[in-house]
Amino acid sequence: MQDGLRELINEARQRLGLRGLSNEERLEHDRTRAIEDFKLYLQRRLTMATRAELLRAGEFVWQPSGAALRLRIEDHEFLLARSGDGCRLIDKNQGTEWGYLADGDEDFEDRLLAVIGDVVEAVPRD
Repeated sequence: MQDGLRELINEARQRLGLRGLSNEERLEHDRTRAIEDFKLYLQRRLTMATRAELLRAGEFVWQPSGAALRLRIEDHEFLLARSGDGCRLIDKNQGTEWGYLADGDEDFEDRLLAVIGDVVEAVPRD
């Protein structure tokens, strides 16, 4: 079956309440939905300029813990992952959690950018 037709069939099934989807297709639907929800979550917390820069450096991915934004900034790889009532910023290079950003934090964007800057600028360059 061609990809376009498969996508149309899946969309029709979604409109019908996921009837007829296999377990694998339901899991994929749930993952896709979680990633879309995370995109909207970040859209409400970050300015367009910040989102554009972060998306240029990364991609939305599915992790065992849920939806996340994987960022590659210079020689660093970060994971911004939804967690409880906020997000966790994890340094994939060191396995270190650099911060928890609460949903209600008015400085969510500034804290995120400041932590990324602190980590990246602290890494010695050759």
